[in-house]
Amino acid sequence: MGALQKCAFILPKALRNKREDLIALDQQQGRSGVSPVVANFFSKDFLQCNVGLNQKEMTEAFQNASYEWIGAKRGVWADEDIDAFEDSLVSTMKKKSVRVTAFANSAIADPGEQSEYLEKLLQHFRAEKLRDMVFAPLPSIVKGKQILQIDGDNDLRIRINNAAVGEGNALNYEYDDALKTYVITIKTTNLNKKVYSK
Repeated sequence: MGALQKCAFILPKALRNKREDLIALDQQQGRSGVSPVVANFFSKDFLQCNVGLNQKEMTEAFQNASYEWIGAKRGVWADEDIDAFEDSLVSTMKKKSVRVTAFANSAIADPGEQSEYLEKLLQHFRAEKLRDMVFAPLPSIVKGKQILQIDGDNDLRIRINNAAVGEGNALNYEYDDALKTYVITIKTTNLNKKVYSK
């Protein structure tokens, strides 16, 4: 007998509230091998209901969608604007409550880009209205700024904001087939050097 993959519990009237009268479980893994939140076809087509995300899922959806969205702005936004967005995201995640529309208005200057960002979050949150996009972040899974660490030959170690990596950014790396080696290009206005013994 296989493991339980999908089920739904209808709560007794005494345990229901305005936003919750059903609990759904979906353990089926996607093609990537990652367990997704409750699949749309299970909740909307089979159960014919809207299933919201729990606190952990809301926190992850907000962070992942936000970092994914700002990552796509590399080469479009200036590096300092990307840094400001990420700093604002990190400080917002430390609050007791996150109102997504307020964050978008404060972190994104262009109204068109605000709408683009909010539309992306609507997809991740599976919400139909922006008023549903208010949540309390779960501190145990709040991520800070994403840092890329690169280790290489001769004790090479580079740590850099992941949003600053890519063609035209502070750091870019490409593999040279002819040389069978990685070529790393770094651009910076400040450079502090330190020599020390191990």
